[in-house]
Amino acid sequence: MPPADIRQLRDLMRYRFKLTCFNSSEKNRYQNCLTVSNLQIGSVVSDVFGKSSQRIIEKILENSDEPLDVASLVHGSMKDKISDLELAVDGAFTPEQAAKLKIIKEHMDNLQDRKEELEQLILALAAPYQQEIAIILTAPGSKIPLPPLALSPRLA
Repeated sequence: MPPADIRQLRDLMRYRFKLTCFNSSEKNRYQNCLTVSNLQIGSVVSDVFGKSSQRIIEKILENSDEPLDVASLVHGSMKDKISDLELAVDGAFTPEQAAKLKIIKEHMDNLQDRKEELEQLILALAAPYQQEIAIILTAPGSKIPLPPLALSPRLA
């Protein structure tokens, strides 16, 4: 049986995995909300959760009755997709779908915050094992599923 601190690390890593799965489920619900509302942003952009896409969705949620100026909401590489985006955002949110989308977004943000707190706890508990982690990281293809900036400079 592994020592208590290793068992705790395993438990925390399993919980981190669960939070990641919950977030993935919420992302699927979010995209389903967009589909039900006939907003096909995902067919134009590679990441519905990117900055431009989120700005467009937030603007639609704020002012669903006003005409949408897509060009003012996108940046850089998205400029050449403006006409496609205008067609993709032709749908509308019902009040219920808009409320659901806001709740899902808040939940995703909360999950991300909790995951970051958990990762700090994991890193603190793993601190005595930095030498072992450094050795493991030298193996080709190995990585630690935590933000690399959170590790000590020695490990990054």
